Amino acid sequence: MKKATKELIIDYYSEINQKSELKEDFEKTLVKFIEFHNFKTRGEYDTLFCNIHSNFKNGHNCVACNLNDSNRRIENFLLGYRLFTDIHTTMTSYIFLLYLQAECIFEYLNYLQLPNFYIQKKFQVYLR
Repeated sequence: MKKATKELIIDYYSEINQKSELKEDFEKTLVKFIEFHNFKTRGEYDTLFCNIHSNFKNGHNCVACNLNDSNRRIENFLLGYRLFTDIHTTMTSYIFLLYLQAECIFEYLNYLQLPNFYIQKKFQVYLR
């Protein structure tokens, strides 16, 4: 390994242990995200989207699993907040993950062909 490469890597990892406003903000975001999307039901922890299963007689719904997988990607990203050092990379990645989740929900709403008045009333954020 070249000396310059080694120095770059050492410099990067030396920033990881330093406190920053970016890390503190994303730690707060992580806490809010987990507390909103995870809750206790019937004695065990469940997620917001997995709870959709309880509304179906057969129990399983792949739409809920797909939405929950997207949430897990966001959660896994947020769990790495201690490694965040660059605001541009961090915000770009975070916004992209949120966008993918919103786009997925929008596509499901579109597929359901809900009446426009209902979407305007309940899902305004997804209107284009």
